[in-house]
Amino acid sequence: MRFANKVVLIIVALAFFTIGPAHAGMNVKIGVVDFQKALKLCKAGQEFQKKIETKGRKMEAELKKKSKEIDDLAEQIDRGASVMDPDKLDEKKRELEIKKYDYQNLSKKYQKKLREMQSDMLSKIQDDMIGIVDKIGKEGGYTLILDKNAAVYYPGGIDITDEMIKKYDASFDGNLE
Repeated sequence: MRFANKVVLIIVALAFFTIGPAHAGMNVKIGVVDFQKALKLCKAGQEFQKKIETKGRKMEAELKKKSKEIDDLAEQIDRGASVMDPDKLDEKKRELEIKKYDYQNLSKKYQKKLREMQSDMLSKIQDDMIGIVDKIGKEGGYTLILDKNAAVYYPGGIDITDEMIKKYDASFDGNLE
């Protein structure tokens, strides 16, 4: 990741050296945005967290229910193994294996579903944020706006994260889907 940041900085520096002479009289204005901070503080990011946590709790409750069924069946097999008809015991063991298999599949399905939901929502939020940053850049006359993680050093005065959050919150309609 650090290598990628260095490459970005080198490209930006080269751009300034090559573009600089052509625009010698141009006023250069640079901004920095902390997208991680924005995601945590903006309304959409908070709504995103709530939705993921709510969905995760529902899935976890369903998995706990299935796990309890498996534990109960295993206990039933253990208690009755010595007195149970061998065919009935085999049937219960097969049922237990099927329940374990179904549990594992459901767990994988839920994990995949959560990752997809998370990815879709994050993608929408990021696209919206980039649109807001683009507007800020055009309206504010910025020459360049960087992600904070791509900058090695910057003075705090060029951080436009709070401005971006305010504009994003003003435009957020509460819908992440």
